[in-house]
Amino acid sequence: MKKFLALILALVMVLSFAACGDSNDESSADASTDSVESTESVESTESVESTEESVESVEESTEESTEESTEESTEAPAGETMGQTLLNAFKAEKAANPEISAEELANILIANPVIQFMGGAMPVEPDTWLQGFDAETMGGFETGAMFGPMMGSIAFVGYVFELADGADVEAFKATLTEQANPRWQICVTAAETIVENIDNTVFFVMCPEPEPAMDENGEILG
Repeated sequence: MKKFLALILALVMVLSFAACGDSNDESSADASTDSVESTESVESTESVESTEESVESVEESTEESTEESTEESTEAPAGETMGQTLLNAFKAEKAANPEISAEELANILIANPVIQFMGGAMPVEPDTWLQGFDAETMGGFETGAMFGPMMGSIAFVGYVFELADGADVEAFKATLTEQANPRWQICVTAAETIVENIDNTVFFVMCPEPEPAMDENGEILG
C-alpha cells in the first residue's frame, strides 16, 4: 500500500513538473514573440523616419537645384551679351532643324530666359516699314518675323529673315546694318547690333546694355 501511494505521489510530481515546463515554455515563447514584434516595430518606425528624411532631403535638394538653375538661366553665360546669347540660340535651333520657319525661330528666341521683359513675335511682310530701321520700307527678303517687347520703351528689337534662293545675302545684311537706328525708340538707345546668317536665313537684333551686376546691398559690382 505504501509503495502504491509513493508511486501515485511520484506520478503527481512528474505531471506537476511537466505542467510547469509547458507554462514556462509558453511564457518564454510569448516573451520572445513580444521582443520580435517590438524589434520589428522599432525597425519599421526607424525605416519610415529614414524614408521621410530621405524624401525631405531630395525635395530640398530639388528646390535648391531649381532655384540655382533659374538664377543662372536668366543671365547670359559668362562673357556673352544678350545679343550673343540669342545669336547662339538662333544658330543652335537652325542647326537642329534647318527647315524651321522664320516665325517659329522668332517665337523660340523671344522665349529665351535671357529676355526678362514680356515679349512676343509676329510675321512681317517685305516692302513695308519695319521697326528699328530708318528706311520707309525694307525689302530683299521673302518671309520674316519680328520679336520684341509687347509694350514699353525698351531698346530691343529682333528679326529673322528668309531670303530667296540665289539672293545676295551679304548685300541684304549690309542694308540692315546701314538702315538700323539704335535710337528708334528716341528715349532709349540700343547698345548692341548683331547681323548674322546661316545660309539664306538672316538673324538681326538690337539690344540694350545688360543690367549691371549688383551685390546684396544693391551696389554695382566691379
